[in-house]
Amino acid sequence: MNTPDPFWRNDSPPTVLEVMNTRIVLTSISFVCSVAVSAHAQSAGTKPTAATGRSLNLDFESGDLRDWNAQGKAFQKQPIRGDTVSPRRDDMKSGHQGNYWIGTYEIGGDDLTGTLTSVPFKAAQPWASFLVAGGPWPNTRVEVVDAATEAVLFKTSGDESENLRPVVVDLQQQVGKQIFIRVVDQQTGHWGHINFDDFKFYAQRPKFDNELDPAKVLAEAPPADSYGPRPGRPQQRSRLKRLG
Repeated sequence: MNTPDPFWRNDSPPTVLEVMNTRIVLTSISFVCSVAVSAHAQSAGTKPTAATGRSLNLDFESGDLRDWNAQGKAFQKQPIRGDTVSPRRDDMKSGHQGNYWIGTYEIGGDDLTGTLTSVPFKAAQPWASFLVAGGPWPNTRVEVVDAATEAVLFKTSGDESENLRPVVVDLQQQVGKQIFIRVVDQQTGHWGHINFDDFKFYAQRPKFDNELDPAKVLAEAPPADSYGPRPGRPQQRSRLKRLG
């Protein structure tokens, strides 16, 4: 005796309703799978590499500053491990990727200065992103620089917040060329620090829900010699809670 097919009962032809339901289910599955693949592809990104193919330490997950050159006291004892922001203030957190990140306030407060410069590396893909936060000043910024000419290709400051947010860099004209990253903290006083983490490449422009707009940051940036608190902006709090 033949066993009836579980879908087409008693070997009878499928009804129009059954065919339509099947198509709806298959379409839904296909859509869910495509969304999942797309989300994974965007979230992954790729790490820049040295000429030898070794992944560069542009996310600081080695726990040290290899592949970087630090000058000045602001970048001493970096990178920072874990979220050291939320223990000292309840309205913000670091928002870093992985275990380590750069935060020049976290060790010496707002009065230390310096620069942190990566080794040169090839712009392997047309888009990149990194995480940035900290002071909104022109002197607290992250730059992407042409290694051959030392021309600044892209720069942005923080938005007067400790919450690291992604910013997208257009490198379509630099693909195949050598570039480097420069993290700058030359500001003292109120919000005189910079936070940075996790530089990655993308084949297509990535999109982030909390993406920082560099044009808006630049338009709202105060003069470099203005040190006072800005109306409507959160003030930096004492580190005594964390250190005590």
